[in-house]
Amino acid sequence: MLYYSWKCVEGILVPLVASFGLLGHCLRKVKRRCRRGPPEPSPFKRTLNETTLDDSRDSVSDFEKGDLIIVLDLDQTLVHAQQAIDDADASFVVVSGDSSSLKVFKRPYLDKFLAEVSKHGEVHVYTASTRQYADQVLDQIDPRGYVTGRYYREHCVVGKDGQLTKSMDVITKNLQKLVVIDDSEQVYQRYRENTIHVEPWTGGLRKDIWLKECLKILNQLRYSNPKDVRKVLP
Repeated sequence: MLYYSWKCVEGILVPLVASFGLLGHCLRKVKRRCRRGPPEPSPFKRTLNETTLDDSRDSVSDFEKGDLIIVLDLDQTLVHAQQAIDDADASFVVVSGDSSSLKVFKRPYLDKFLAEVSKHGEVHVYTASTRQYADQVLDQIDPRGYVTGRYYREHCVVGKDGQLTKSMDVITKNLQKLVVIDDSEQVYQRYRENTIHVEPWTGGLRKDIWLKECLKILNQLRYSNPKDVRKVLP
């Protein structure tokens, strides 16, 4: 009887002692770690605070910009403007040179387009419209300043036929990196190898995807990084 009683006690005490031994081992490990101080930060992981800080910065400034010189047309390429009867369905309203109101509509995907296109290089808008009108429109569609250069009717050249012609010389003479996005047939004929010729947009076709297609082409240029865009532009 005494033998079986001792066996029962032994069965309880042995696991209990082992548990205390394991606990002591864990406490000793914690103590050693405290003496060594906090672990070295991993070079491959960011803390939550660092991640939050990065996300709060301007995405364009963090992106290593491309070296393209991108020249955008304004009317019928980025926006469409028409005489305003009411402004119920317009993106915004501006005042023309004769003090009449114009309803302005943004082409589908314009906001995303401007944010993305600025990652591929320096962005300019070159329009045959007046400075007064163009500045009002650009202030509305580009509040974050993605467009770094503005060129107007006064920068155009009058051709022999009396028509205004855009000369890219006022912006750059480096045609190897020049990409023009314009709906003008005249611009396309003059700078055929540098131009992405888009369909004129007159405010309809909500499913218009021309600006998305332009981004695809710019992405291809960005990652192929050709020395001369004239050899690869469609």
